[in-house]
Amino acid sequence: MNCHICGQPSIGQCQSCWKFYCAEHGDLICAACNDDSEIKEPESVLTGRTNSEIERHQGVISVVVPTAELRVLRRVVAVGKSQTRASTNLTIASVELYDDGSRLVYSIRRPRFEESRSMLERSLMYGFPRTSWEVVDDQGREYKVVRSGGGGGGAEWRFEGILEPAISDDATRLVLTCSEIQFEASGVGIRSRTQPGPWRFEIPLT
Repeated sequence: MNCHICGQPSIGQCQSCWKFYCAEHGDLICAACNDDSEIKEPESVLTGRTNSEIERHQGVISVVVPTAELRVLRRVVAVGKSQTRASTNLTIASVELYDDGSRLVYSIRRPRFEESRSMLERSLMYGFPRTSWEVVDDQGREYKVVRSGGGGGGAEWRFEGILEPAISDDATRLVLTCSEIQFEASGVGIRSRTQPGPWRFEIPLT
């Protein structure tokens, strides 16, 4: 088989489009798919280090546990807004307002994915996505977002995030901005990638 870009002898098969590439036009992912997705490689993360070494490394992602229990529901704001950046679609489904915090329901989809592929091929396509959120209301108050659950596979995932603190009654609009989505490698043949944004949503609360 020859490279689908230049016709020279191939050295591998693209893990995104499954076409063959040569040494000049691919490395697990072919040059055509890299150009389409605008995905960049993230910095490596240290593993197997001491606590002091980890604290000195700026690329380590800390795990945050939400404190909100979300027991008393005040109301639900239906959103249903989607935006696509390069090959990644982000949809905000709803925001649930509770007395001690809020629940953000959102989904991530790679629209260039071909549904006819098998589950094995899907699992090799992309790593597990992690989002970076910034949330502020129209009064200037900021909220942190902690992912509390969700999942998926292949080209589509659905997640829930907890917003803290509780949204004040005088807030009439939320602005949610996802600066990037990191697709973390989880198996042989997959490389971690970062899809730059931003995805920005203005959500009326009234």
